[in-house]
Amino acid sequence: MEGQGTLLVDCGRAAERLSRELGAAGLRVTRSFDLQSARHALRDPESCPCPHHGTADCTCQYVVLLVDAGGGSPLTLVAHGHDGETHLSIDGLGSVSARVAGIVRSAVAGLAALAPLEV
Repeated sequence: MEGQGTLLVDCGRAAERLSRELGAAGLRVTRSFDLQSARHALRDPESCPCPHHGTADCTCQYVVLLVDAGGGSPLTLVAHGHDGETHLSIDGLGSVSARVAGIVRSAVAGLAALAPLEV
């Protein structure tokens, strides 16, 4: 998995923007996992303590996006964040066409433009 550094952007906002931009470029994006959605689906969501903060009012988020251009295996974008930061990783970028790789890199660069990138 290729790390993209830390973006000073909320994780949920980053995942939504990536989904929207990649979808607008003609790629199919599936949100295959969302930590907060899974946590809220528990009978008692407060019984799932945040591994980062240790409180029920956590800001931790972990989102997995599967990006499919219609030919071969999808690539995977993983956004993991808390407290307004997002750690972004991409798996499978080298196995997609140059066109798709360019679209994904452009969407990630658009996120970096929202806030400084910490490496």
